[in-house]
Amino acid sequence: LDSFMGRRGSRRGSVGWSMGPEPGPVPGTSLMKCAVRLGAGNITFADKEPVPEPTNYTVRLKVKAASLNPIDYKMPKMSLGRYVGCDVAGVVDEVGPGVTEFAVGDEVFGVAQFGKSGGIAEYSICEAKMLAKKPENLAWDKAAGSVVTYITAYGAWTDRAKGGMQKGDAVLVIGASGGGGVAPGQLA
Repeated sequence: LDSFMGRRGSRRGSVGWSMGPEPGPVPGTSLMKCAVRLGAGNITFADKEPVPEPTNYTVRLKVKAASLNPIDYKMPKMSLGRYVGCDVAGVVDEVGPGVTEFAVGDEVFGVAQFGKSGGIAEYSICEAKMLAKKPENLAWDKAAGSVVTYITAYGAWTDRAKGGMQKGDAVLVIGASGGGGVAPGQLA
């Protein structure tokens, strides 16, 4: 991935991948490099995809880091769309109509817009409601590598309709490995 994107990336563990200091298409073009889904378990890389434009209540990010989750490669193209990568962290590059909580230049992390964008790209579109400002002391790859696993763990524990946890409940985490096990262990 690093060599494909033409950037010096950094990997820490198996969660995150960093774009390096200057993500983005060649100046004067509207094309970018990104990972695309051909089907379940079949991902390739394209270097001539159109740079996405933000629409109502969305922002465009210059991607700094992204992570790959099982949902990204196990789900078929018809479920998640063409583009790969749910988790993304980057700098707000453009703000769509109706977005008031973020501005160009904000450092954020969250989830790429399902079906329309992916995190493993030079640019990504995200719904503003699915983003948070990145704390200054949080590394890009850690921000991108935490989103889906922690949302999943937190949701599983707090969803009252499915018997979620309440304050004071005891919990046993078995097999605390990978994102799906580490996140609950840390939240416990």
